[in-house]
Amino acid sequence: MKSLIILTLSTLLALGAVNAYGLSKNEIKIAARQASVQPSFFIPVIKVYFATTLEEEEKEQTIEEVKKEMAELMEKRIKDAIEKATEDANEPRYLTTLTDIEKYGVLGKSRQEIALGTIAPEYAKFPEKVLVVSKIDKKNISAYGEEFEKDVLAISETTGVSASKAKNMLKKLATEGYQVTKDTVKPETEVVLLHFNGWDDSYPSTLKWEVRVNGGNNLIRGYDPRGILIIQTLPEDQDGEIQRVYVKAGYFDLKEKFKFVPHAETTLIEEKEALEEEIKELEKKLEKPEVIEKRDITKATMYDVMVGFVKLDTFFVRSAASGVYLGSMKVSKEMTGFSYANFHTMSSEYKGVVLTNSHVGAMLYQSYIYVSSDKEVMFLVLPAYGFIRYTQDSDSIGSPVDILAIDGALVDSYDNDAIILVTSSIKSLEKYAAKLGDSDKVEEGLEVCSVGSPMMVQKQLTVGVVSNTNYSVLKSPIADGWLAGGMSRRDFEWVMASTMWIDTTQGIGGVSGSPVYALEGSQAGKVIGLRNMGMMSKHVIAAPITMQKPDPTYLFDNIESGPLRIVLLKNWKVVFSGFDYKNAIYNIAIKEFTGEDETVESILQTGSRHSISGMNGAIPINSIVEYLMERGLPVEKFGARSPSSKYWTR
Repeated sequence: MKSLIILTLSTLLALGAVNAYGLSKNEIKIAARQASVQPSFFIPVIKVYFATTLEEEEKEQTIEEVKKEMAELMEKRIKDAIEKATEDANEPRYLTTLTDIEKYGVLGKSRQEIALGTIAPEYAKFPEKVLVVSKIDKKNISAYGEEFEKDVLAISETTGVSASKAKNMLKKLATEGYQVTKDTVKPETEVVLLHFNGWDDSYPSTLKWEVRVNGGNNLIRGYDPRGILIIQTLPEDQDGEIQRVYVKAGYFDLKEKFKFVPHAETTLIEEKEALEEEIKELEKKLEKPEVIEKRDITKATMYDVMVGFVKLDTFFVRSAASGVYLGSMKVSKEMTGFSYANFHTMSSEYKGVVLTNSHVGAMLYQSYIYVSSDKEVMFLVLPAYGFIRYTQDSDSIGSPVDILAIDGALVDSYDNDAIILVTSSIKSLEKYAAKLGDSDKVEEGLEVCSVGSPMMVQKQLTVGVVSNTNYSVLKSPIADGWLAGGMSRRDFEWVMASTMWIDTTQGIGGVSGSPVYALEGSQAGKVIGLRNMGMMSKHVIAAPITMQKPDPTYLFDNIESGPLRIVLLKNWKVVFSGFDYKNAIYNIAIKEFTGEDETVESILQTGSRHSISGMNGAIPINSIVEYLMERGLPVEKFGARSPSSKYWTR
């Protein structure tokens, strides 16, 4: 018996020690790779530059030439702004055909009302001239009695037609087997919604709208033009809660150009401010007896692009990072998904949840403007198209991803360098979802592993130990230069958050958001930290990019006038029209765009620096768990333990 026990123990040691969480070290490594995902980004960039070099241009203009040029330019821009504002004001903003919406599990506004606004976009417009009628047997149609005048009045008020025309419409409805709905309608009666879409409609179209419980009868009994369906009283479930229903309806969608383009009044105000700014600058220059000596790309306008004085190049930079899949989460009514390039709301009951760094997710909503030191070139780095890739064999683009927003605010913490992304829920991945541990129980020397995607090479696993559990780089003398030069609050918080250090040998570039797993101890098999920084060398490799030159005439016709640094940020989708990241070929060196400007080149680098082994910083997972708990996320669902009562006394 003793020899048998010794044999069993030696076998366990050979396989790797099994911990209290029930997994061996090898099994934890496999689980870490299964839950590792790769947030992938296609970043639009616009390069703005003069068509000729400064040496090729005449460096001086006389004061009279400048006065004449500016006067002509301002006159044209004011005229263009007025024409554009008038055009937008007169154009109908909504489409004339209904857009269908269909959703299961809708909760009623009350037991007798369904608010369509809860399942349609916030800018949706609902049909107004809708008449509610009941389907009857033609052979039972009898002559109208006292209610005749009430029915005529109901049709007249709903459709806006005269009483005589309403009488004719009523007769036609009767011959078709319809009667105007009364206050009492039998449950089995078929109710129909008739839509009068034109001012002179002699007969309407039928709205095939439905509200049903588990495939039962259509419950619609009335309609409010504010987008409210009046229904039969909804039954309650066993717990006394109102039952959810299936809803099929429709709305008038806002035209695409009005979803993103500012209102005409706003455009005019901004145009006026831009003109006033240029006039002030000109007056300052004209105070001097000398001439204007140098060009400034930040003052360029769409007119300069049209006449060929300034050129635009559009290109995509492809980037990627790391993250960890926490499983699926039930969507509540307070939740939406947001990204600047692809805005859409949550539509399914469950969404997949991905945890990564805030500075990674910021690519989905932030815009930057960089100007070369000689003011000859300007780069506009725009919000990215975001996706999630699950394996090295995933589709090269991936599944669309948004930032989770609750009560209209992003679940995005600068202080903890953490953000929650939401994507499609994948049932088959649910059993591999990562669990969040307790970083307060982690000690230095603990063996850990980390999975990331350095330089877009996916799911690379390395092993090491926890070097330090409470150290900020701000305590190091190297921070003197940063502090003396002035750090932004975001940079300061990013450095402050990273207090756990590990010596896993992952590279830099693409590994931000990598989970750190404990391989032993009470937290074995759980995520105890989220990697967000590392020391690196200065070696860089050109990022893969792709480029296209937009048509100046097309841009001039479709973008309002004004400084390019303003109007291009508003209308960048117009600039990229016809240039899709899906068809982009990444085969151009970055210096073709940046020239010798090392600052701009380093900004556009992605996945390009090498780390110094043993110097990787991470955020203790408890800091992130506390933030997620305060934002209303069910941290227990992700395996985490809610903070103790002492947390609330800090």
